[in-house]
Amino acid sequence: GTGDLLQSSYRAEEVKNKHDDYVKYYESGDRSEYDKNISAFYNLVTDFYEYGWGESFHFAHQKKGESLSDAIKRHERRIVDALGLKPGMKVLDCGCGVGGPARSIARMSGAHVTGITISDYQIKRGMEHTKRDHLEDLVTLVQGDFLKMPFEDESFDAAYAIEATCHSPTLEVVYGEIFRVL
Repeated sequence: GTGDLLQSSYRAEEVKNKHDDYVKYYESGDRSEYDKNISAFYNLVTDFYEYGWGESFHFAHQKKGESLSDAIKRHERRIVDALGLKPGMKVLDCGCGVGGPARSIARMSGAHVTGITISDYQIKRGMEHTKRDHLEDLVTLVQGDFLKMPFEDESFDAAYAIEATCHSPTLEVVYGEIFRVL
């Protein structure tokens, strides 16, 4: 909520510096330090995203008269159904943010969902939400780079990415990593 936003906010000068650093990174086209810059970006915007979006940082097509929240739930249900998720399966959420979709998909399917995000702050927030929802047995959040995932080959039964891979400097690498862990 707003209290969390105020408790974890940056000073104005810090926000300006982080913003300026990100703009320089983005405009340069040099992606050699993507990990540092993307992490800094998400550490900065996560509270704002939660305040405006809730815990699922993605869009979903809204049907006439449907709320954004209901559209997001429908989108996440579609993932469960499309992947045939069920209890006992191990699922990867690639670019999990604060784990909103991971928790929703775990609740709907009974599968164990492991989320990975480069942002240490998103892991902190996501673990708080996961504990609040008593889903520690079904949801694990890992701080890491989805271009160099810390998982063994063939360690997941299914995987999904919702609007996260756009931050990869090369899609071939991130999808190669996803393929490797399936």
